[in-house]
Amino acid sequence: PLASGSTISQSGSFAVIADDPSGMSRANLTITGPGGASQLGSIPGAGPLFSFPWNTDQYQAGNYTVTVQAIDTIGNTT
Repeated sequence: PLASGSTISQSGSFAVIADDPSGMSRANLTITGPGGASQLGSIPGAGPLFSFPWNTDQYQAGNYTVTVQAIDTIGNTT
């Protein structure tokens, strides 16, 4: 798990688990930081595991916020 305030010093992946009785449609992951917001990925599929690679070399040093949005097959989001 990535705790609030954690430091990431090398490239890697974010693994997201999202599940719903109606089924999953997709998961979106957004990185917000000094350069603004950029969508790291939008992965369609049934889940429950979604994996987003992140190349930290493409980002300047600074504080970033990672936001995940999960969307089920009937349009509900979390």
